[in-house]
Amino acid sequence: MTSIAAQNIGAGRWDRVSRITWTGIAFNITLTGTLVLFLHWFNREALGLFLPEGGKAIDLGMHINDVTLWSFIIFGTFTVMAGVVRASGAVVGPLIVSFIALLFVRNPLAVFFGHHYGFNAIWWSFPSGFAVATTLNFLNYRFGNWRKTRLIAQAPNRAT
Repeated sequence: MTSIAAQNIGAGRWDRVSRITWTGIAFNITLTGTLVLFLHWFNREALGLFLPEGGKAIDLGMHINDVTLWSFIIFGTFTVMAGVVRASGAVVGPLIVSFIALLFVRNPLAVFFGHHYGFNAIWWSFPSGFAVATTLNFLNYRFGNWRKTRLIAQAPNRAT
């Protein structure tokens, strides 16, 4: 989506950028959602490709997948919106959003709640961080000044 948005922004076709964004989000939900459902339905079998049968690793992996797998749909939505904003040349907003979501949401949740709830807090910190990042990125996409960002103006074409 970043490349498609960048081409349209470069061509001055801002009227297409919103449609590109929402189409990218729809593709993310459809494709990632399908993969998430497939992995959820065949969780044990998928993990069995990489982990030995008989140990606790597959059961633990299934639990981690049950908690975190669906959050990759949210993460994909964040990635599409951040990519479109970055395509305009406004890279600081998505960077700040990622910084906030990781440093002030995901890590503190994992550490603070980890002391009270154990490893589950680590797994739940991922969807929580992705949800905050997606929400902040949506707010930046909708209300931020990224559409006003201008890249270096093209030099006039001089024939020599």
